Amino acid sequence: MSVPATIGDYHVHTQLCGHAEGELAAYVERAIALGMTEMGIADHLPMFVHWEPSLTMAMEQLDGYVTAVRSLSARYPEIRILLGVEADYFAETEERVADLLGEHDFDYVIGSVHFLGDGFGFDQSRNKQEIEARGVDAIYRESYRLVARAVGTGLFDVVGHLDLPKKFGHRPTDAAAIDVCARDALAAIAAAGTAVEINTAGWRKPVGEAYPAAALLASAAALGIPLTFGSDAHTPGDVGADFERAVELARAAGYAATLRLSDRGSVALP
Repeated sequence: MSVPATIGDYHVHTQLCGHAEGELAAYVERAIALGMTEMGIADHLPMFVHWEPSLTMAMEQLDGYVTAVRSLSARYPEIRILLGVEADYFAETEERVADLLGEHDFDYVIGSVHFLGDGFGFDQSRNKQEIEARGVDAIYRESYRLVARAVGTGLFDVVGHLDLPKKFGHRPTDAAAIDVCARDALAAIAAAGTAVEINTAGWRKPVGEAYPAAALLASAAALGIPLTFGSDAHTPGDVGADFERAVELARAAGYAATLRLSDRGSVALP
């Protein structure tokens, strides 16, 4: 099955984040080769805390990033290219992030939680041994709490990889209790009018499944939460990866349409 042309890939990174590779044009050309009519570049917004060169672009690179993405439209008129960004949520930097986002005319912002309140990066390979010591359930609980707080700020259009704590295969020991936390986060997402993404990178990680899991996605569908698709591409070959599986997952969860971020229109799933 080929990648559905009506599905845009809105979670694509660039070399600026320090952990992706390939020229920006190569990502766009991959999307064109797959028949996509729309895509979005959403690299990591600089962070005011816990920043390091291997995680996000530097502050002095942000203007160049905006210019580079915007310039792609003239070079590739056959595809609509949106300027997005993936912004980490930290309670202590809400106002500073709001100000920074306001300085640029982003088409959309993906809000993500990669860090706990004390700065522990639970999705970083170097920290995966500490996850057990901290307590898997505690990480899930705080992650979902932070997601709920993040969408309440109104800064984000899409929630990225909702159940990211499972990245290395860690599962809650008290699944019922964590499910309550997840549903609380979904209720906050629905109340905020924010979308969630099917992030296909999970199929390329040790957990071996997309974010969010099928049951969580079904709960999102039941709440009427809009849906986008993202590969979380860090190489050009990742663009559109497993989108055919993602469409099947979305349909099984109860979705009949996806959100087109260029005009916030609804597009029927193929």
